[in-house]
Amino acid sequence: MAVKYLTDTQNTPTNETIFVTPSDYIIEPSDEFVQYIKKSATLANKGYIVTFGIKPTKPETRYGYVEAGEPLDIGNKVIKFYEKPRLLFKIV
Repeated sequence: MAVKYLTDTQNTPTNETIFVTPSDYIIEPSDEFVQYIKKSATLANKGYIVTFGIKPTKPETRYGYVEAGEPLDIGNKVIKFYEKPRLLFKIV
């Protein structure tokens, strides 16, 4: 929707690099996040779709998982995205 809005109403060229992010997260430290965004623009300008993630510290059912592959100039290629795992209960 964001890309369609930009191209249809703001006359944004279809080859323009854009950054789309959810609005319900606080990412700290923000100055480091901004630097990662700027660095990732080099990959986006080469035609990559860039995604950000963190290494998980525990199993989590609220988030999906990205399997990292071959290294790039910044980060890694994505091998596969794993949807959020289901929470399984053991009835005793």
